[in-house]
Amino acid sequence: MKGKINVFVILIVLFFSVDILCAQELIIEADATVTSFVSGDEPLPFWLHANTTSKIDSETDLAADAGIKANYKFKNNHTIDIGARFQYNNGLDTDVNRNELYAKYTTPIFSITAGAKAEDELQYGLSTSNKNFQLSRNARPFPGVLLKTEKSISLFDKFSLDAEFAHYELNDTRFVEGAKVHYKMLQVNYEVIKDHRFSFAVRHYAMWGGTNPLTGPQPDQFSDLVRIFFGRAGGDNAGAGDQVNALGNHLGSFNFAYDFLTEAGAFSLYHNHPFEDGSGTAFKNFPDGIWGIFLAPDDVWAVKGILYEYVDTSDQSGASGRSGRDNYFNNLGYRSGWTYDGNTIGIPFITVPGNTRVIAHHFGVFLKIKRIDITGKATYIENKGTFFTPIDPIQKGYYTSLHTTYNTKNYGSISLLAGFDAISSVTNTYAFGLQYSYQIK
Repeated sequence: MKGKINVFVILIVLFFSVDILCAQELIIEADATVTSFVSGDEPLPFWLHANTTSKIDSETDLAADAGIKANYKFKNNHTIDIGARFQYNNGLDTDVNRNELYAKYTTPIFSITAGAKAEDELQYGLSTSNKNFQLSRNARPFPGVLLKTEKSISLFDKFSLDAEFAHYELNDTRFVEGAKVHYKMLQVNYEVIKDHRFSFAVRHYAMWGGTNPLTGPQPDQFSDLVRIFFGRAGGDNAGAGDQVNALGNHLGSFNFAYDFLTEAGAFSLYHNHPFEDGSGTAFKNFPDGIWGIFLAPDDVWAVKGILYEYVDTSDQSGASGRSGRDNYFNNLGYRSGWTYDGNTIGIPFITVPGNTRVIAHHFGVFLKIKRIDITGKATYIENKGTFFTPIDPIQKGYYTSLHTTYNTKNYGSISLLAGFDAISSVTNTYAFGLQYSYQIK
């Protein structure tokens, strides 16, 4: 399990493992975006930088990113995708960063992705978390290998399965250098009636391995990966930084969703319930998580998407007791927590280590009027800090943003961005931005 993942070696293996067939189609696309902001002396408003895969930072005045991707399709409906994206952001310490660098091999049944690839944006980007409490597009993607089903596997009458399995490397600067992430997901789907589907998924992430500057190298053998997979204790070779009840730093979620179609449009009702130990899996932290409803209406003027989410992370299995104070995304051994390059990997309302107990009501809408796209977000937020270091009095306020894009026929797209935040005990923040994007196909 040691060593870094070489994207290009894996790409070559994938390429020559495919039947040598003539390609039906080769598509190459490239794009570039430049964004500039004018704001007060304070950081950018929240929704102008959150969930942008770190292409825009809270201190950004000028940002640019450029990407290229190629899709190579074979006669047997297998495809290879290769992509790269790099970014400049004057709010970061480094001038240019890798955002994406990946190769993906897809069959009608499964796909395997090697490298760093951002999660696809869902629900027009309106969600607080991209429907994943632990992986919200807030941080730039980290490298790894992901195997997932592309088509649900039919079990028996009305039941089917989806699955994902991955190994990642956290190659940023962090307290435990060289930490790894194990990930798996299993989802069961049930077709209630035609166009009505209920699904239940379990997502499990585990941070493990690496070198702790206080206790030295952490267990990272195959036998340790087996323990990580099943959430078992470290055994005789457990490092001093490991939890007593399980090797490594575990976190995950139970995900419930009910999706259905009506004459009014497509509806989705969903709940992400987080857990980081046995109290979470036993729902002792209820009602923590994300409760959401999304509507993609048919023929309702220009409205393409409407979303409401209620977010609550304040219970955390209670303020006392051995199973209480879950303190999401934090860990004593892996002190950098659930972050990458200092950005929270999961839902961005949680910041490590200072603010893990929040309550939020979030609204989003996406409109399309001919060549104009409009995205609006508004959030009422209560920041409570942690049980160990509470924010007193509770910090209350609003995050708002408006993103308007005009798509020209031949000259790319021009966007106007605006954001305003009003938070108690903090100076109000505002910003206006101008963004230009151009794509070559």
